[in-house]
Amino acid sequence: MNSEAEIKNYEIDIRKISFWYFNLWPRDGGFGVEDLMSAGREAVWQVSQKRPDKLNYEPYVKGAIRFSIINRLRKLTPKIPKQIHLVKQYDTEVPLVDLLPNVNAEGVEKLRDIEELSYYINQEFSPEFARSLESLIDRCNIVFDVNLSKEPSNDFKDKLRVITKMDLSDEEMLVYASVLLKAINHFPRDYVVNQKERSKKYFKFLLEQLGISPEEFGLSSDRLQLIRKYGLDSFYQRCYNGRMQELFADIFPDLEPHMVRGRGRWQGREGLINGYNAIDWVKRKTGKKPNELTQKDFLEYKLDGLLKVWFGCSFRRAVEFRYPGTYPKLSNNLPKL
Repeated sequence: MNSEAEIKNYEIDIRKISFWYFNLWPRDGGFGVEDLMSAGREAVWQVSQKRPDKLNYEPYVKGAIRFSIINRLRKLTPKIPKQIHLVKQYDTEVPLVDLLPNVNAEGVEKLRDIEELSYYINQEFSPEFARSLESLIDRCNIVFDVNLSKEPSNDFKDKLRVITKMDLSDEEMLVYASVLLKAINHFPRDYVVNQKERSKKYFKFLLEQLGISPEEFGLSSDRLQLIRKYGLDSFYQRCYNGRMQELFADIFPDLEPHMVRGRGRWQGREGLINGYNAIDWVKRKTGKKPNELTQKDFLEYKLDGLLKVWFGCSFRRAVEFRYPGTYPKLSNNLPKL
């Protein structure tokens, strides 16, 4: 078995996990990121030697990398933070475990015990990894239990789920993580003004991690709350003057105007053209024939305003406008393009 090739296959993961700890953990011991990456590579080598059957199971190998880095961190860090968060996620067969120090978090409980987790690490990985986690936790004054798989959720957990997906070797993502963790209160002004490329990067990353498509974001009624919750309001205000249409035109230019909810979307001749295209869009999205469309279809795609402005709240009149002959009795007094 070629261990070097296996290590190379996981080099990106080793780098990401190493930078998570290198950039978020106090470095009183003066260690470098290469020290942590070395521990990560050693973990992959150990898996290749002791558990070769697990080498192609990515969650297991990533877990080994994390625990090896935590083990190395214990040896390299003479001073442990007084407050630490044990972050757990049980969405996969192998739990995601991270340690996060010095965070101002709300709505999280103090850790009661780690016996079950320690036993799992001892059995599946190594007694040394289990002892290292226990040692770090024992040296802290306060340890908080942040279980991302456990309800109820809260703003801190939601933000942390996004942060765990960040590549913190990217300095821009590190700054964003620092804002979400409240390590810094807000983005510096010169970091935001006229920085539309950076804005695009953050917005696209956020929506991808939240599993929200540009279309869904365009139709959402709580877009602004989402922007504020995840710390991007300064980009919205300073790059796009607080105008949603400007934001979408820059970040999601492929979205047509009728796909972006907002005031004035259906007003005037341009609004009628938007409506014409929107009705066809609903037909395509639902896969229905014109005479199969329903009021519910129009409401689902947030076209109630279109019906109210142009068609007296009648979806059938809207269908006849776009597809003449579907409801011929309703053809009188329809708007003209």
